[in-house]
Amino acid sequence: MVQPVNTNTGTIGAKTRVTRKISTATEWATGANFDLFVITGGPIIVRYLYAVVTTAFGAGAAVPQLNYTSTAGTVATVMDLAMATIANDVAGSLYVWTGAVGVQMAPAAALGHADTAEFAWSILGQAVLAPGTINIINGVAGADGFADWLLSWIPLRTECAVTAQ
Repeated sequence: MVQPVNTNTGTIGAKTRVTRKISTATEWATGANFDLFVITGGPIIVRYLYAVVTTAFGAGAAVPQLNYTSTAGTVATVMDLAMATIANDVAGSLYVWTGAVGVQMAPAAALGHADTAEFAWSILGQAVLAPGTINIINGVAGADGFADWLLSWIPLRTECAVTAQ
């Protein structure tokens, strides 16, 4: 008797990977819309997405918001509510996306960083994202700080890749 072969199984090398996006000087201009990461080759599980402030932000009232646009669509999906101002956030502050849509991205007040009015450090859940782009929209004022973004992810297909922009 011939045994059936399941062609939908295989090893995908599901090790967690981390991609880092280094901040540049022009990103935080008023109304800036800049890409963070591009996902290609198939869906990924986002384990966590966060930023580390590397140079303190000045008095500019930047209000960043994460968005995601699938390569299959043209409309951006809001990943989180726009943050309260990040003006005067110090180097070492962390901005954490919890995986929940419609929740503010959170400076890490519980670790002694940034604004205590924000949510504390938390990684609540994971999200699955198809190929597309994660970007930032800063809808208010410019700021002169820098924040590097880190995306921890697991590929769901061997062809998956994440590229920092």
